[in-house]
Amino acid sequence: MKMKTWLTVALTGILLSCQAQSTKNEALTPDVFQQQIQQPGVQILDVRTAEEFASGHIDHALQADWLIPDQFQERVKSIDKDKPVYVYCLSGVRSAAAADWLRAHQYKTVYHLAGGIQAWKQADKPLMGESNEPQINMEQYKQMIQQGNTVTLVDFGADWCPPCRKMQPVLEALKNTYGSKLNIVKIDAGKQSNIMKQMNLPAIPVFIIYKNGQEVFRKNGIVAQSDFDAAIKSLL
Repeated sequence: MKMKTWLTVALTGILLSCQAQSTKNEALTPDVFQQQIQQPGVQILDVRTAEEFASGHIDHALQADWLIPDQFQERVKSIDKDKPVYVYCLSGVRSAAAADWLRAHQYKTVYHLAGGIQAWKQADKPLMGESNEPQINMEQYKQMIQQGNTVTLVDFGADWCPPCRKMQPVLEALKNTYGSKLNIVKIDAGKQSNIMKQMNLPAIPVFIIYKNGQEVFRKNGIVAQSDFDAAIKSLL
């Protein structure tokens, strides 16, 4: 192999290796994320809604709602493209998309928090301005799901969560269909971080159905009403 050709192949291999390593490291664990944002000159960007931000955010974070494109794009104009940007959201989905957008618009060094604030809380990392709402403990939760012989559907969600909002008409339809036979319990996942951690629920919405206090069904994300119907009818 000619020297020039060999050098070309070698340099290409090194470049691809570096690119692969860079991509691998773009999503950071809570421990690494916390460690790196302590460095001088970094910029922390919260891409959640204003309501989510007010419920508890990482110290010194800026806020630009990824779900409102005009707001997001206007606010990030104030962020220095040459300094590192550390992005986070609730579960990591919005922050990954926002990080890709920032890279595509010449922000040189961008990382995002894998698992978002939910992973951050589960790792016992600090938040500023966190809600003072009393936390539900496991004993209280067990009492909530043991309602005689009724079937209990627990909805772990939040008002500012788009898929959670999309599921509300489905829950209303279930309430109208089954009436007193179905006990629906709503838990604000953004505020009730303790029970979320204890039950190892990384993303919302999450729906769990219980019969006599025993879990018989669990799904997260967008769930078809027919899936709920099939589970509930088998228990009545």
